Amino acid sequence: MPLLPLLASPALLASSSPEAETARWMVARSDWGYVTTLTDGAPSAAVLSLSDSACSDAACHSGRLFFYIATSVAASQPGASSLADADSGCNASLTLSQAALNRSTGCEAAALDPEDPRCTKLTLSGRLARTQGPATALGRAALFARHPQMRRWPASHGFEVFELRPADVWMIDFYGGGAHIPPEEYYAATPRHNVPPSAASTAATAATTATAAAATAATA
Repeated sequence: MPLLPLLASPALLASSSPEAETARWMVARSDWGYVTTLTDGAPSAAVLSLSDSACSDAACHSGRLFFYIATSVAASQPGASSLADADSGCNASLTLSQAALNRSTGCEAAALDPEDPRCTKLTLSGRLARTQGPATALGRAALFARHPQMRRWPASHGFEVFELRPADVWMIDFYGGGAHIPPEEYYAATPRHNVPPSAASTAATAATTATAAAATAATA
């Protein structure tokens, strides 16, 4: 499978949708997520740090999903040790929640419960495998830029760069069910948080109500 370029040209790929832009925004803003694999037929989830860019400029974000995973049997997280068995990797999914973002962009700012549909949730499913060739240096640069501590992680744990190549992208950010986003549309999109108008109005009202309640409690 050919490697996707760091900055895919929208002219060569499908046009993007608001959902694809929000999905890319979620990836660009997220530092970690839950990666789920199957181990001996049973699901196994691990919290893994991730990165899609070596800089903070929006134009740098590629949407590519890089991870630094310990491949030694003794050090690997649950479900990750099987990744060391073959370069072909395994089927996996990455789940991200807007609730995990900071206070200014997360669901807490809008007074939304993490399970509320308006609190964006994104799952990208595909093949998770070791990177090869130029992708290894590209992924390492992206990971070390966002997670500097990784530079000092012990070599004895066998950390290697992995990439998840999505075959399916699913996201929900409002009532009425989620949306399936074609991978080519996901990669073509520019990271942007598109809040549905009704969601923005509802979230603003909820935040104002929560602030007023807190003020009332403070003066009571």
